[in-house]
Amino acid sequence: MKKVCLDDKFCLTSKFLSGEIGILMGKVVDATGKDSVKEDGRYYEFSDGDRVHTRWAVGESVAVAMSYEKAGLDRDVFGETPGWRDKSRVNPAYMPHRVVIEGVRCVRVQDLTEEDVLKMGVHKNSAGYYMFGGDCGGTDLDWRVIFRWYFDKVSKVPYLLNPWVIVYDVTPVVGRAE
Repeated sequence: MKKVCLDDKFCLTSKFLSGEIGILMGKVVDATGKDSVKEDGRYYEFSDGDRVHTRWAVGESVAVAMSYEKAGLDRDVFGETPGWRDKSRVNPAYMPHRVVIEGVRCVRVQDLTEEDVLKMGVHKNSAGYYMFGGDCGGTDLDWRVIFRWYFDKVSKVPYLLNPWVIVYDVTPVVGRAE
């Protein structure tokens, strides 16, 4: 079974647990020389011949990694293991939470919609301000500004260069899904 480690610097695990995550961002691809893209099974093939493999397929159930301690697992069983405090070292079979991959898309980052970025963790408060939280910080009345701040912190290719990005539409499953 596969797992995903959500970035806690941006509060993504807590956002997942509260039901705010419906899209996961995957690989970012520099758009230089790549004018178009077409899907070819689990690959996206760009106009310059480059091919990018998707990490997950539609229908796949992916464990959301948490340390065994934060997942509420038994200290007597898991307390002496490397995964007790380090979520990158856990066995996905023991994780109580999952996402089910409902769709996979490859789009230009600036073509993402407000609805998309709200499902990726951007939050809109009652006063109409957008924020991401965690290390992203700040608020703005324009969701694009907040998402650009976040994107530029997690991607090696700047938002303003409008790279391609693979996005996974997901359904959160909080609690063990058998």
